[in-house]
Amino acid sequence: MCDWENFGARLAFARARLADPDGEQMPPFQLLSEPGVTAAEQRSCSENWMRKCIAAATPDRERLNFRFSDAPFTKICLGYLSNDFHDHATALLLVEMLEAQDRSLFELTPIPTAKTMARRCGHGCGEPSIASATSARFRTSRRRRRFTPTASKF
Repeated sequence: MCDWENFGARLAFARARLADPDGEQMPPFQLLSEPGVTAAEQRSCSENWMRKCIAAATPDRERLNFRFSDAPFTKICLGYLSNDFHDHATALLLVEMLEAQDRSLFELTPIPTAKTMARRCGHGCGEPSIASATSARFRTSRRRRRFTPTASKF
């Protein structure tokens, strides 16, 4: 059941959290449901939240040591991470979006998770082991070059 007792104190609580950027932060999405929060407060909350997330991810970024080319790109490269690149309700929605993207502007890379990879054929080609209409649509909607994961410590 919803507890509406002390509901009026929620805004004061949220503002107290915002006043201390180094303290415990409130997730920005949660703040959206608080009546009376200004756009500036929402932005401050988002910036504080992301600052903490980036700081928490720094050790992993340094450990993974990703290197990116400085060569200019002619297209925006988009990667889609999902375990639903198969006959699944989410895939039926996603594949239409991928098909609608302008290939002259975007280069698409599907990045299947380990759960999805377990459903793939045993010889590592990356193709689904069961041919399906959805899988075929994913194959034709992706960019031509196959995704090849680089050496990762995950």
